[in-house]
Amino acid sequence: MKKGSLAGFTAAALIGLVYTAVYTTVGETSPDISEYIAANAVSAVEGTSFFDETDLFIPQSEITKSTTARTDVTAATEKNPVSAIPEAQAGTKPNVIMSQAAVQTAAVTTTTPKVTTTTPVTTTTPVTTTTPVTTTTPVTTTTPVTTTTPVTTTTPVTTTTPVTTTTPVTTTTPVTTTTPVTTTTPVTTTTPVTTTTPDETHAPSDAGTLSYTLNGRTYTDSAYNVVCRVVEREMGSSFHEEALKAQAVATYSFIKYKNDHGISPELLMRDSVSTKVKNAVAEVIGEGVYYNGSLCEAVYSASQGGASASASEVWGGYVPYLVSVENEYDSFDTSNYGRKKVFTESQMRSYLESYTGLSLSSDPENWIEIDSRYDSGYVKNVVIDGKKTVSGRQMREKVLNFKIYSSNFEVDYKDGEFIFTTYGYGHGVGLSQVGANLYATKGGYDYVEILEHYYSGATVR
Repeated sequence: MKKGSLAGFTAAALIGLVYTAVYTTVGETSPDISEYIAANAVSAVEGTSFFDETDLFIPQSEITKSTTARTDVTAATEKNPVSAIPEAQAGTKPNVIMSQAAVQTAAVTTTTPKVTTTTPVTTTTPVTTTTPVTTTTPVTTTTPVTTTTPVTTTTPVTTTTPVTTTTPVTTTTPVTTTTPVTTTTPVTTTTPVTTTTPDETHAPSDAGTLSYTLNGRTYTDSAYNVVCRVVEREMGSSFHEEALKAQAVATYSFIKYKNDHGISPELLMRDSVSTKVKNAVAEVIGEGVYYNGSLCEAVYSASQGGASASASEVWGGYVPYLVSVENEYDSFDTSNYGRKKVFTESQMRSYLESYTGLSLSSDPENWIEIDSRYDSGYVKNVVIDGKKTVSGRQMREKVLNFKIYSSNFEVDYKDGEFIFTTYGYGHGVGLSQVGANLYATKGGYDYVEILEHYYSGATVR
């Protein structure tokens, strides 16, 4: 063998040993190389190889530099396998290619796989996460996100469906099914329920109790319960809420006034009370009508005929807050304003003679004559057959036994019949129940304004 050949062979062998040492060292400190190779294989399959064929050749002048550099790298790697490797500049491909001579030498020493796979030396570029070519995916596994390659990245992305499967969070419809909380509308609706249940415990404590008479027996109950039952009977749920409140305050004042004077008044009541009435009573229970600081005897009637009657007209005594007041909406009460009642001649003879003891004449047109009226329009006196005088109230209550609806009336005789036209319903003193409803619906009055209209000079508190 020639000396030149021997020297060349020796040099080649040494270079091979150096590559082998480097590969062994780097391979031990770079456990991700196999993954890198696999990644390159995938890229090749997809048609995006990381290497050009031109990279397989290095000029002869670079062999010496490459050998020296690798020796330095090997020595440095033994001390610090990672930091010793020089960083690749951004935008360059890893210089993993050897000269033809080195390739041939590696073939002789059968280290060819290791020579070509010495790419681990440069594959330490994963340390430099800046090189797009060195898909730093081993280091930053975010490449699945960047490289939306269905093979690697989509599964993580799909597996992030656990995050999207925060549908459990959407299935926090249990939280939305805190519609129980929304169904705490019972809670909102409980305000009416609480304030309206006819139990004493739900009525204001300062309302106290009231006593009354019903069917000849005297009872005591919470003011709330008593007033609820009376308002339901006197008005009912068809009335406006403000009218119901006005009736509740008047009812409480009337009964309390009587109780304070040792009387348990006879009342008209209902056992079953509507929610609307309960609500209205609950809002005002304990409030009263006062005149000069004293509780009023707040009487009331069903309807009036254009004005209220005064207490003196009906009962004969003057009461400052029970005087006649005009009512602008009474004519809208089609049920009671201008209502007619017809009696035959024989019926009327019987009623008149029974009450007065008179023997009536043969001229029916003289039997009933309205002699006078009060300023309110209610009839003051009636002359019977020119012989006897009775009051308008007596005519209604005693002679006709409440068969006409008001003492504010007109009477005509025609074709053997007596035709009574009445205006209003009841005695007409104090609060008008229908009038209160009309003031609320047509006049826009609240319960205080209604009460202070009908009870002159009074206040509500």
